[in-house]
Amino acid sequence: MDVRVLGPLEVSVEGRPVALGGGKPRALLAMLALHAGAAVSSDRLIEGLWGEEPPATAAKMLQVYVSQLRKALTAAGGGTEIVTRGRGYELCLADGEVDVRRFERLLSDGAAREALALWRGPALADVVNEPFAAGEARRLEELRLDAVELAIDGDLAAGRHREVIGELEAMAAEQPLREKLHAQRMLALYRAGRQAEALGAYRDARRVLVEEIGIEPGPELRELERRILTQDPALAPPVTPAAFAPSEAPRPMGNLPAQRTSFVGRERELAELRRLLAGERLVTVHGAGGSGKTRLALRAAEEAARGFEHGAYFVELAPVADAALVWQTFATALGVPEEPGRGLADGVFAALAGRSALLVLDNCEHLLEAAREAAGALLANCRGVRVLATSREPLGDPAEVVWTIPELSSPGEEGLEVDELLRHDAVRLFVERGGRALPGYRPDEREARAAARVCHRLDGMPLAIELAAARLNMLSAEQIEERLADRLRLLTRGPSSAPARHRTLRATVDWSYDLLSEDERSALARVSVFTGGFDIDAAEHALADDGIAEEEVLDLLTGLVAKSLVARHDEHSRARYGVHATIGEYAAERLVELGDPDRVSRRHLDWYLDLMARADEELRGPDQVAWAQRLALDQDNFRRALAWGLSHDEEHKALDLAWHLHHFWLMRGNLEESERWLGDALTRTAGAPPSIARTRALSRWGELAERKGDYAAARGRYADALEMGVALNDAVRQGVALLSLGDIDLAQGRLDGARGHFEAAAAAMHEAGDPERARWPIDALGRLALAAGNTGRALELFETSRADARALGNEGGVGEATLMLGQGAHHDGDHLAARGLYEESLGLLRRCGDRESEAVCMIALGQLAIDSGAPADAAGPLAEALRFAFEAGLRPIVPGCLEALAAVAGADNAATAARLLGAAATFREILGAVPFAPDRARRERTLAAAREALDAEAFAVAYGRGRAMGWREAVELALSVGGDDSEAATAPRAPG
Repeated sequence: MDVRVLGPLEVSVEGRPVALGGGKPRALLAMLALHAGAAVSSDRLIEGLWGEEPPATAAKMLQVYVSQLRKALTAAGGGTEIVTRGRGYELCLADGEVDVRRFERLLSDGAAREALALWRGPALADVVNEPFAAGEARRLEELRLDAVELAIDGDLAAGRHREVIGELEAMAAEQPLREKLHAQRMLALYRAGRQAEALGAYRDARRVLVEEIGIEPGPELRELERRILTQDPALAPPVTPAAFAPSEAPRPMGNLPAQRTSFVGRERELAELRRLLAGERLVTVHGAGGSGKTRLALRAAEEAARGFEHGAYFVELAPVADAALVWQTFATALGVPEEPGRGLADGVFAALAGRSALLVLDNCEHLLEAAREAAGALLANCRGVRVLATSREPLGDPAEVVWTIPELSSPGEEGLEVDELLRHDAVRLFVERGGRALPGYRPDEREARAAARVCHRLDGMPLAIELAAARLNMLSAEQIEERLADRLRLLTRGPSSAPARHRTLRATVDWSYDLLSEDERSALARVSVFTGGFDIDAAEHALADDGIAEEEVLDLLTGLVAKSLVARHDEHSRARYGVHATIGEYAAERLVELGDPDRVSRRHLDWYLDLMARADEELRGPDQVAWAQRLALDQDNFRRALAWGLSHDEEHKALDLAWHLHHFWLMRGNLEESERWLGDALTRTAGAPPSIARTRALSRWGELAERKGDYAAARGRYADALEMGVALNDAVRQGVALLSLGDIDLAQGRLDGARGHFEAAAAAMHEAGDPERARWPIDALGRLALAAGNTGRALELFETSRADARALGNEGGVGEATLMLGQGAHHDGDHLAARGLYEESLGLLRRCGDRESEAVCMIALGQLAIDSGAPADAAGPLAEALRFAFEAGLRPIVPGCLEALAAVAGADNAATAARLLGAAATFREILGAVPFAPDRARRERTLAAAREALDAEAFAVAYGRGRAMGWREAVELALSVGGDDSEAATAPRAPG
């Protein structure tokens, strides 16, 4: 087993990566790894995972996480490593199985460079926000810096002072308070014959130390300055034998080819490459075909060449088909002749011995092994040589620094001005190359916006943008945009002087595709079913089939990432993958060629249905925040799965998926989307026999109508769901429908009807025996008690609900119950307690991503500010809540917001207050909804104040104008009271 924490946590068993699950289990294993071979008490683990105030369920959850880790390790071929020791746990591993221990041993053995090679990034990178991790990460980072200093000491002792100058420049800038690094930098510069710069480095160090911490440099640094000033002979570099006898130097200026077109943008990327080349000997510019690797590398080499005494050389491997010809290509580029009795490689080494030169090794991906061996041999034998490689796949040399080229920056916002659009590199490139295809091309505002959209849809890929711009001799940018759905056929007119692989977009992708194995080609075709990215779990399910085993998917995906056909990025401590639209279109064509694309789409649907079946419960459990974040990343995949299922005779699966998604979409305010998918699925399954799937979908479809204020439609859907639940004899489905019918009664002021429905629901949920659902009628009866003015009983019920939610680990449920407790305290006049409860609830609801309940809480805070005599403090929360409610189509929330903002307008703007009150009255009549007593009392106070501030005629006119307003007009007026008129004017859509 191998555990690595010097970077993101990675675990493997016999070379096979172990999938560890979410954040807490990963953090737990990291803690155990840091203490491998010793028992760690449960109390210490709980404090490390949750801090000083752990949840009541912490001990139980710790056991669950240990069980999950054991299962994960067992599945990978381990499983006996985590053992129980008394009241704690031990990770039973040898020192060599944990990278921290290997690092410490190598450091003590004096192998600092080898020790540093174990680092893959900041220690504990993916769990650093856990309570235990920050201190450990700082400790390990301090050890790393010690190792860097030791390694540089070794390099200086071996006479490698020139080679470490770049590294020292970067390290001194990164760690400006470490005097040892400043001293090493000064010594390296002095030994390289740069005495003035060495003294300048001392002045830099002194300035930083004085400005940052108010102290002068220490005696060691001051003494080194004195010795440099006096040119102390003891500072001279050690004498080391040359690896090769000097030979005739290569041509001083090198052989970099002149570029035929201008180089556009990439200022940041060039600066980053300059920094890397100053400190590293092998840098690989890694990226997809057409991403601009060669142009960027050549530009960087042109700028860096002046720092190499013997220039920069371009070694092009793309035309080389035989690995045996690689050294011949080097020799040709360097002008090294063949000599009898000496191999070409030795000739290249002799030519570069003792020389300072930069080699650009271009297009290595099809000769990867030969290119890696050649680069490694050059670094080993030619101390003054640095290599800048370009490849669609990393070389894999231990000295290699892989730098992935980013896409060109393209605008993501529609509202930018033309000059702002043209500041983006992608648009600049489109316009510049467009001028070559259509002399005098200068886009107006409309054309510039179309050009920006083209660049965005082409993922900022330079080759694709240049090929698109070449079409400007026949098409406008808008016409090019219209044809991008078939981009592989559109983008086919590259210059004849370009390599064949760069003359069409398809040829560029073909070049990469042809280098893949059969299994990699199949995997690439299958990833085209994903939309908007995917994670490894989804890939393992969808890609595994017909010759690809599930356990092979990770390796195949790793290869596709390395070859720049699939991109990796991290979201919320989870690795995700995706393909650019161009690669996706190409892969989809290949999937059709491979046959039966529907089978892969069916596996895609099955995976996301299984995922949401788990998530629907997890969204009410202790990990609901992590689950909400994870699901948000897959919304495009959910939509794709739903659409495919409804159009391919899988409507029952689509119905299940739409039902499971409802709660998640409700949390995010996506009411219209949820209603559309549920409605489509119910329509497609109409006439089917009664089923659990249909009755629960009907309940959620009714819930959506209720939230839009269409109580008649909601009541009808709930009644149908109840009837079907009775026919199925399903207590849960009956209980849900009864609760929903009671909610409508409560909203419309029919308290007796609400009580009957809620009590019947409580009996049904008790019969079902589900602890979470048994909580729901308690909340409902509490709201009923509050509406009836029985605040004491309401508070008792809300306290019970909160305790039950806390015991279940349902943070969202705790937040909702806390909000209702705040409403009870508010109704009782205890404003101080109410504010504390509201603020506590708001924090919980925001963590859970429950935007609807968050909006209700913001309204409550605004109403509390009004009732506390501080209406100015109410404007912000109320405006924020109203904007969300309007955009999400939550009509029942709107009248209360309007009435509260009327109170904010107050006597200073009595006419506006009267108009808002009039609009709210109309909307309540449309909805058939009545306010609770405290809200009704606040409304009457505001109404009376407006009447008093205006004469009778002015009041009647203003109130009448409000009664005649539509939803959008009223919301815009209310947002202007909240200081938000500019945003209201661009509200994206009307509710409903």
